[in-house]
Amino acid sequence: MIKFFIFFSFLLLNKLSFADCSKARDTSRIVVAGGSITEILFFLNESQNIVAVDTTSNYPKDAKNYPSIGYVRALSTEGVLSLNPTLIIGENDMGPRNVLEQLKKTKIELRVLDEKNSIKGIKEKISCIGNIIGKNVNFTKNISFEKSISKLKIISKANSKKNIKGLVILMMQGTSPVVAGKNTSGEDFLKMIGSENTMNSFEGWKPAGKESILLSNPNFILVTQRATKNYGSLNSFLKESGIEMTEAARTQSVFSLDGMSFLGFGPRTINSGLEISNKIYEKFK
Repeated sequence: MIKFFIFFSFLLLNKLSFADCSKARDTSRIVVAGGSITEILFFLNESQNIVAVDTTSNYPKDAKNYPSIGYVRALSTEGVLSLNPTLIIGENDMGPRNVLEQLKKTKIELRVLDEKNSIKGIKEKISCIGNIIGKNVNFTKNISFEKSISKLKIISKANSKKNIKGLVILMMQGTSPVVAGKNTSGEDFLKMIGSENTMNSFEGWKPAGKESILLSNPNFILVTQRATKNYGSLNSFLKESGIEMTEAARTQSVFSLDGMSFLGFGPRTINSGLEISNKIYEKFK
């Protein structure tokens, strides 16, 4: 399973994408393949018809009570169909391809959503899921959500004028951090908060040596809780991974977050974006 997590959130050029946001025929038994979709259904107060989720669906806590269909990129046709779904909603990295093809041949509606990792993309995904389940989404009624977006845009714009560079660490592969390169959800999150990606010389998520991280010298580092969980504390992680000599570590600008909260590009990503953009704004006045 480790290899699947290493490639979590990679940009796949051969993804199947056939997004259809029209209303589904039957939403009485929904199987979800993708943590952001589960999060959005709860955000819309429409979780009552979920019958199973994938292993990336770890928020909110109630999502963990559903039967699991496995990892979003490594599903089995039999496992999904065993839940007798009337509707399957998946993120665009749902797979593998042969499973998608098999599911498409059944009479069950399958919706695979487009992924646009941006504020606009998050709102479009929420609206699309709302349309699929027959719920009209009116963002103007969600005042706190709209206020968070407005604040994030303002702070992000201010940060973008400061030439701030960040680094995103997904996990550890041996003693090497797996970091976000170009065309990743990690880089997209950095853009959302007004930062450049210090590791933009390669595509995808890749292990990076200590030397290359030190040379890139990020102003701040975002690290998932998955990456640090085996080290006891964030300080231990920084020391043992060799990152403690970076400017980010020296200025205490290393922030640990739940990976899905900022890389999943669901509603929580707005909150995470606002939290981190505020922190780096204050750090680099």
